[in-house]
Amino acid sequence: MAFLEQFQIDELKGKLSDNKPHLKRIYKAKKDDYHKMSVAHSLVEQYINEGWEILKEYKTKTKIQKKKRFSDQFEDDIWCQFYELGFQKLSYDDQFILPYGKSNEEKQQIDVIAVHDKTVFIVECKAAENQKRAPSYKKDFESLPQKLDGFRKVIEQAFGRGFKVKYIFATRNHSLNSEGEDLQRLKGVRAFYYDDNTYEYVNSLIKHYKSAARYQFLGLVLKGDEVNKEK
Repeated sequence: MAFLEQFQIDELKGKLSDNKPHLKRIYKAKKDDYHKMSVAHSLVEQYINEGWEILKEYKTKTKIQKKKRFSDQFEDDIWCQFYELGFQKLSYDDQFILPYGKSNEEKQQIDVIAVHDKTVFIVECKAAENQKRAPSYKKDFESLPQKLDGFRKVIEQAFGRGFKVKYIFATRNHSLNSEGEDLQRLKGVRAFYYDDNTYEYVNSLIKHYKSAARYQFLGLVLKGDEVNKEK
């Protein structure tokens, strides 16, 4: 059942970019360990009080920077992997809000959206600065079937029939128990668990296989799924 207004569809589409120069600029910023921007000289003190530091002073502006939070850096690292794999339609900021129902409460901020052919990858990222066992995601994962059903309806309404949705749960220093219920819940909705080993493996694919890396990646993440009515 369709539940998006046209302006909502336009907003969703506007949060994705397939403009190569635009994506290249975003990639460069996301590869950096620091957030950087230029501000008026009169605003510098305010930003300094918020943890920013001066990088360089120009005639009318001051360039400042601030170390990214660990969780932000992880989200950027995942985004950069999709870019390096050759995905050419990606979300470009952290304000991609995807509804899964009609009410205002039935929506979720998505960390990374990547589109390949007729498959939309929805990536949720969780990170911890130090290696530890992940907390229980029982409540979150039990609601996944409902959310994914809603996401699929929204994607179909916004982008057209035939689009598939693949949910990826990505973690850094934050491992799910390989025999735990949370991982079984992910498997139950055919989600893909993207742990530290997966991240390093994908980096290896990018390094050694270059243009073919995307197809190796798709084979890994979409194993057993049907895409465009073909395995």
